[in-house]
Amino acid sequence: MKKIILVALEILFCSSLFGVTFAELEAEYKKEHYTVDVKTVRELAEQGQAVAQYTLGLLYDRGEVIQQDFDEAMKWYHKAAEQGNVLAQQTLACSYEMGTKVSKDDEEAVKWLHKAAEQGLDVAQYNLGFAYLYGRGVTQSYEEAEKYYRKAAEQGSRISLLAMGGLYFGENGYPKNYTEAYFWYSLEARHGGNTACRDRAASKLAPAERDEVQARCKQWLDRYDKGHGDASGSLNEF
Repeated sequence: MKKIILVALEILFCSSLFGVTFAELEAEYKKEHYTVDVKTVRELAEQGQAVAQYTLGLLYDRGEVIQQDFDEAMKWYHKAAEQGNVLAQQTLACSYEMGTKVSKDDEEAVKWLHKAAEQGLDVAQYNLGFAYLYGRGVTQSYEEAEKYYRKAAEQGSRISLLAMGGLYFGENGYPKNYTEAYFWYSLEARHGGNTACRDRAASKLAPAERDEVQARCKQWLDRYDKGHGDASGSLNEF
């Protein structure tokens, strides 16, 4: 049996400061050498500690250490989210959007996405951009979609880099700008991404225009690397 972590209290706290991706959290979760002290987690949760509340919700959600109970999971996720725990906010958003643990409610999903996005969580920013692009739980808005996709892309979210490229290529009715499309696609492609999208946008530009964009990409990546240390694998994949 997989063993959930008491150390999650520390890991999740750090993640709420935006330095840990969900993929990294999942990797920690899958490690076998951690044990969980459910009693301590519950005591801390009942004392009002948001990270413990999120962790207890996760325990009920997974059902691998205690009896699975989605109602209890949602209760504790809500308590943590209301205190500003960004992972709980994102988890609630996904739960309401998917409708697996609770009745599907796109407006409630967007409410929690907004809260997580405002705290700087890139995956929430991407999901909020998606919601605005397709009008899920909000009034459809290209401007808001671009705004939140850009916020996530500027943090290095690769799926958001692709989304920005797609927007500017004219997908979904957004005004075409092949120079911008090539720029965002090129950023994503430089980190092992989708070269086909980049090349498709490149075909719309003259060689001199492509050269200007590549110079801009280099400047952007240099600034990004300085702000994020070693960027050899720093663009997040979701």
